[in-house]
Order: sequence, then C-alpha cells, then structure tokens
Amino acid sequence: MMTPAEAGRLADKIEEAVERISEVDDAEVIVSGNRALVAVEFDDQYSAGLDERMKKMITEAVQEVDETLTEVEITDDDTLYGQVKGLGERLAKATGLDELADDFGDLWDRVTGM
Repeated sequence: MMTPAEAGRLADKIEEAVERISEVDDAEVIVSGNRALVAVEFDDQYSAGLDERMKKMITEAVQEVDETLTEVEITDDDTLYGQVKGLGERLAKATGLDELADDFGDLWDRVTGM
C-alpha cells in the first residue's frame, strides 16, 4: 500500500509524462491503488478533444510510468479538472490514503459517468 507521499510522487511523474504529449497543456493526476485519475487541459490549438486516439496516448503515458496502473480514467471537463486538482492537494496533506478513498471513489464515478 502506498503512502500519500509515494502516491503524490507517482502522480507528479505521471503528470510530467502526460504533459509531454504535445496537445496537452496541463495535467492533474491522482493515484489510488491500481487506478489513476487524469484530468487534462488541452492546448488552445488542439480541437479534437478527448477522442479515442488521445485517450490511448494518455493511458500509454500513464502506464509507461507505472504498469500496475491498470485502470486509467481521463477527463477534460473543466469542473472535474478543478476537483481532481483540489483532491490532489488534499492528498498531499493526508496522513493516510484511506481517509480520502471515498472522495476518490466519488470523483472516479463522476468521471466515468460522464
């Protein structure tokens, strides 16, 4: 089981990997167990949005950093981006991941339900 600090460092590495994709301007990532929640903001020049090709590129970037992250969910929704960022900041201050597991689950469901 990862500590919040380890999960935070892993999330930072994944953010850097996702941001190397030229169409992605900014990324926020939260990791919990084998799941990674990725929120992205695209470059203004990029208009195709979160299509299957982009989802595949982002998922591959995540799994290149850590192949144990078998479930990857991605959103480009502005509101959800803010929520992922906010939860990531709370995780950084958390003493244990379990105290935010419910919030992660709720956010995961919001992203998958879109």
